[in-house]
Amino acid sequence: RGQLGAGGGGRWRTPRRVEALAAVAVSQVECGDSHAVALSAQGAVYVWGDDSVSGQRPTPVLMKGALAELRADEIACGDKHTAVVAGNRMQVFTWGAGKGGCLGHGNERPEGSPKSVMEIMGRTVTSVTAGASCTMVVCKHRALSRQELKYLQKDAERKFKT
Repeated sequence: RGQLGAGGGGRWRTPRRVEALAAVAVSQVECGDSHAVALSAQGAVYVWGDDSVSGQRPTPVLMKGALAELRADEIACGDKHTAVVAGNRMQVFTWGAGKGGCLGHGNERPEGSPKSVMEIMGRTVTSVTAGASCTMVVCKHRALSRQELKYLQKDAERKFKT
C-alpha cells in the first residue's frame, strides 16, 4: 500500500533508501498501520502510504495547505490517522480515520486533509502521541479563567449527561 515509500509496493527483506527523501534532512519519522509521515529539519511534513482516507501515495508527498504555511514541530501516527504539532507548538492538526473521536474534532468523521483541533489552539503543546485509535496531547499548564472553567463544566455536563 505504499507505506515503505519506495514506490510500487512489494515486500523488502533488506532496508532500502526512500529516494524521494534523499535530499531532505529528516528529523522524525512515524509509522501507522499502512502509512508513514516524516518531519524535515525545516518543519516540512511528508506523507506516504494509505491512511484509508486520503488515498494511496506510493512515495512521499510534501503536505500542502495549512501545514505548508506553518513550520511543523512534531508528528505522530495512529493506525489510520496522523497528528502534527505546528506554529511554534501552538496548533495541532489531525487527519485520517476518525474512529472513536481520535482526531479531536468532536465527532468520528474522517478528514482527508489536515484540520486544526480548535480546542487546543493557543495552548503550548509539549508532546503529541497517537495509538491505534487515539491521540494524546500534553499542553503546558496555565490557570483557567472563571469563564473558561464554567464553559468546561457545562460542556462536560452536556457530553456526559446520562
